[in-house]
Amino acid sequence: MYEHCFFSRSKKMIIDGCDANNLGLYSHKSLDDFQETYFDAEIIDTELAIQILEDSNRTPVTETIKEKYEYALEVLPPENWKNIPDGDYFQMSEYWSGNITTYYVRQGDRYFTFMDNAWMTPKQVMEKLNENR
Repeated sequence: MYEHCFFSRSKKMIIDGCDANNLGLYSHKSLDDFQETYFDAEIIDTELAIQILEDSNRTPVTETIKEKYEYALEVLPPENWKNIPDGDYFQMSEYWSGNITTYYVRQGDRYFTFMDNAWMTPKQVMEKLNENR
């Protein structure tokens, strides 16, 4: 991975990697060139750009319906299917962006969904579920 990149906060995207001469790794464009298309283009640390992208894709817990939960369970193989008090949860095996995936939670006869980091522990899933209700 490259240390720095060209990044647009408004578009929430990494535009290109950045070489030691501050030129795009693939496009060979300069920051000024990128700013013609992306007014807010900047050169930032790549790990920071990834963190900004992941943070922008996290969502709060929302209640959903049983049919959406079951559809998500059946459309792709579930990942990290776990039991929790009075229910279970799983996450989509196809990630939204980077390490962000969609979680589906069943607790009793209620169903919830949210997007967050794929490496959450069952305790973290329960904490997020409880803090958002």
